[in-house]
Amino acid sequence: MRRRRSWRLAAGAVLASLVLSSCALPQGEGQSKQADSAADQAPKYLRELPFRDERSLAQAARLDSEVLPIAPCALHDPDAASEVTGLPGDSIAPGDEINQCTLRLGKHQDRSEGWVFDIIVGPTHISNYRLDSQLVRMSGSRFYRQISKHDGMVSSCSYFHDLTKGSSIELRVGFDGYPADEQRERKFRSRTCDLGKKYLERTATRWFDPVRRDQAATEPAMLLGMESPCAAMGWARNNLPPAVDRVATTEVSHSRTSGCSLRDQNASGSGSRYRAKVRFLVTDRPENLLGREEYRPVDIRGRRGASSSESDECEVTVPFRKNPHVIDIDERRPDSEVLTQNIRVTTPDCDSSSQLAAVLLEKLHS
Repeated sequence: MRRRRSWRLAAGAVLASLVLSSCALPQGEGQSKQADSAADQAPKYLRELPFRDERSLAQAARLDSEVLPIAPCALHDPDAASEVTGLPGDSIAPGDEINQCTLRLGKHQDRSEGWVFDIIVGPTHISNYRLDSQLVRMSGSRFYRQISKHDGMVSSCSYFHDLTKGSSIELRVGFDGYPADEQRERKFRSRTCDLGKKYLERTATRWFDPVRRDQAATEPAMLLGMESPCAAMGWARNNLPPAVDRVATTEVSHSRTSGCSLRDQNASGSGSRYRAKVRFLVTDRPENLLGREEYRPVDIRGRRGASSSESDECEVTVPFRKNPHVIDIDERRPDSEVLTQNIRVTTPDCDSSSQLAAVLLEKLHS
């Protein structure tokens, strides 16, 4: 039987079943290391992979040891968000990627105004390569703000804070309502950055000493984030057929916090193709995909999953655990979406995807 947990916000209360830790935890030791020493101390499964250079290897090591283990939902404070928006909390849940968490606020009986507060752990620091970010000082530290607009209205406002070399924590605030007219919508959207700033003024100290998943920061704990999506890429390199006819180089990329990929470059220099991709997700149960025409059932190490083959790729999605926690987004509605921690593997063919998924699960001791 699957164990059910609700991430629903009780009216007028902090999350009843998402336990948010209030204790400050020490930062990972690696946050003070330079890139070269981080590469030297990378785990064996990373050192054996063909990264482009030492900096890429060092960044991958930091993602696995310092970034992915952070619990993004523990960085949220639903009461603070309600205070700054004047709206009750609606739901809090992991995003599609394991390194994301989404807090929604609004009234079910009045959908004219609603807000979404997303926290993403690990994106590349935007101030390194964008000129349209603005320095904002809060809680004695520096944040970088970027505004996105559509049709002259603010679509989202993001605040970034340095986490490790090359990575950051992002708060992204967006309007999620249905006002009666455009004038009211413009008025609501004009508040986006101000709401984000006020929210961070109340919660930024959580970002300076972020809580890890293995410290019981949330219930249920998203422990897939304590693992590495690159764990089986050495096996993939040695056992899966190349994705191009004449391979000049093969390279691993772990620049995406919750993903890892293996790419083959053609000897003629005319193109490249992925031999394997892995992503860590928190999405609908893979077996629920089987109602769609393009999906076929698979069984990987006792887990019911789904595969989908399109053009020159095959995608296999399976649960991380045999008996996963099933997270209710809103237990007030019997038909509400439920989520599980999932692994998605993509290669050029379904046999290879199934093999890699099985090897990955074995290496994760799942």
